[in-house]
Amino acid sequence: MSKCILKAGKTEQYFVVAAMLSYLKNEEKYEGLLLIREKGKEHSRYGASEIRIWSKKKETAYRQMQQIATMYPPRENISIIDTEKVGI
Repeated sequence: MSKCILKAGKTEQYFVVAAMLSYLKNEEKYEGLLLIREKGKEHSRYGASEIRIWSKKKETAYRQMQQIATMYPPRENISIIDTEKVGI
């Protein structure tokens, strides 16, 4: 699969700051993770929310992550970190 990027957009209240996809060998499924922050509370002392996605198919997880990112677009283009390709 080619490099997957979440496209930047106009941020309303929340925005994606990080995205990751990994394969869980024990459970035989993919887990997608989106880290989301609130506009105006970007500093580390404030917490961030996370959205987790589980799927048996990698393409489905990617597609769902991209659809969620359209609701909470990042301020800059963000690459989805694929830990399966890295070997973690």
